[in-house]
Amino acid sequence: VLLGDADAGVAHARHQLAFYLMQGRPLKKDTERALRLYTEAAEAGHAPAMVSLAFAYGEGKDLPKDEALSHRWRVRAAEAGDRGSRM
Repeated sequence: VLLGDADAGVAHARHQLAFYLMQGRPLKKDTERALRLYTEAAEAGHAPAMVSLAFAYGEGKDLPKDEALSHRWRVRAAEAGDRGSRM
């Protein structure tokens, strides 16, 4: 396994765990930990995690709404190649 592949797998795993923590199923809801994991995955270049952060900050359901952070993560996701995030 190439190191890049391993890093991508770790980022994907962090994103999935964060999703479960944010939803509160099948794990106990932990928004703070979920945001930390989403951010770690996003900082590693994982575009789906960037989209998840954009959505979380844009919706403001589980945390304070922050349009500036939402926009920042949408732009980064688009730059990382996520087609759904293009402006």
